[in-house]
Amino acid sequence: MADSRLTLRHGGRSRPPVSVAWKIVAVYASGVLLFTPHQADGHRLQQVVANGNLGREQHSPGAAASSTCELEKPGGSGNGEPSIPVLTLSADTPTATLLCSGGDNTVVPSDDTKVCSAQTSTISTCAKGDDGTQVLLKQLLESTDSIKSTITPTKEPVGKHWTLSLKEFPLIDQAFVVGCQRNNQDTNSKCKVRVDVKARPSTVEDGNIVTCSYGKDSNLTPLQAELTKENNELALACGNHGTITPTTFTTHLCQDDTLKKCEKRYTEVLPLYSESWWTNTSKDGDPVKFKVPKEGFPTADQKFYIGCLPKKAEEGHSPSRDVPGKDAATTTPCKVLVTVKAASSPSAASSALLAAVFAAGVAVFPGLSVGSA
Repeated sequence: MADSRLTLRHGGRSRPPVSVAWKIVAVYASGVLLFTPHQADGHRLQQVVANGNLGREQHSPGAAASSTCELEKPGGSGNGEPSIPVLTLSADTPTATLLCSGGDNTVVPSDDTKVCSAQTSTISTCAKGDDGTQVLLKQLLESTDSIKSTITPTKEPVGKHWTLSLKEFPLIDQAFVVGCQRNNQDTNSKCKVRVDVKARPSTVEDGNIVTCSYGKDSNLTPLQAELTKENNELALACGNHGTITPTTFTTHLCQDDTLKKCEKRYTEVLPLYSESWWTNTSKDGDPVKFKVPKEGFPTADQKFYIGCLPKKAEEGHSPSRDVPGKDAATTTPCKVLVTVKAASSPSAASSALLAAVFAAGVAVFPGLSVGSA
């Protein structure tokens, strides 16, 4: 029987004199325009190991990670077990593809809503669809919407093309397996690819709405939330994969980003503090809310940390358990630096409005002089 192995394919009127201050503003604005985030974003390097050889493919953000499986001719033989290629799905590389090349080659699993469990030992085992070998993408990635891959026939080369594109990413790193085998139920297929799905980063949105994630790269720096009289609420969502810390968060705060030194009481930094400032504290998984009443703001800015710690992986739910060549999944804590502004401090919104008006003045009246030249 033919053996299936993996290979990689991978524009001259005079103007009033311009003041020094305006010149500085113009130079500063030019600097902002010259150095955009896109210029600092380098190409991602996708590394895939196939048959013991390292294949490298450059990916710009939004590109696809891909691998190809070809059927060898009858009588062909390989040198031992091939290393399992790894494709990574992330916000920068949201698409993964697998080409099952060969007239009799087909994608496993054939159901476009499912993938093989990360614990799958062989493709033939997954193809049979025994209990636990296949999992719904919607369930694995914890999506509220249905997730489907596309499986299409190809002519050059002849085969089947599997593609998965994601718009949203999970709160923890996940992994699954897909592969190829001959239509005649080849039980010795080596066409097996692991797909690692990177968790989304933790975020803080307008209104100080914090959503925590726990992937290896989800929490590179602490999030920052600022409470003012105009924007005096914080919502912290740990979700089903995390628990709020400190556990005594309604009475105590953390003093640094280790989230371990948490003996200080709120009343030591916020004299008018009351536990009633916290609400929605009894619903597991729902966001807890912290609201400082207008009369409760301090005379000077005060800072403290709060966060969410990842729960221990439940037995049988670790995304990488028993996957060859894959280290144990790494989770990271979500940390939030909260600044409670002084009662007399100008709000961030007011400062932003002043900046916007100032910038509009530069654009509309470029020759306007402020002060002497």
